[in-house]
Amino acid sequence: MHNKLPTRKIKNLEQLFKALSHKNRLAIISYLKDYQHASVGSISESVGTTLHNTSKHLIILEKAGIVTHIEDGTYRMYWLVKHNETIINYIVGKL
Repeated sequence: MHNKLPTRKIKNLEQLFKALSHKNRLAIISYLKDYQHASVGSISESVGTTLHNTSKHLIILEKAGIVTHIEDGTYRMYWLVKHNETIINYIVGKL
């Protein structure tokens, strides 16, 4: 008999894989890997998407625990979260 993963762990993994399964989100991760931190505007310009679309992708990445941000009014600065998780480090290392 094998151990069943707890439902919460499965949900977290599902959210992580979904966040990593889009080319624009991978491009955002790659950009942040190279530049350490950036505003939504500079990320949007680099990735070639609208501010609105970039913001939506960043929200997905943040919910998955891949990026985080600080804000000052309407200005937001994003960066990659340092991880102990091998899968995220592996993927970021490949970008």
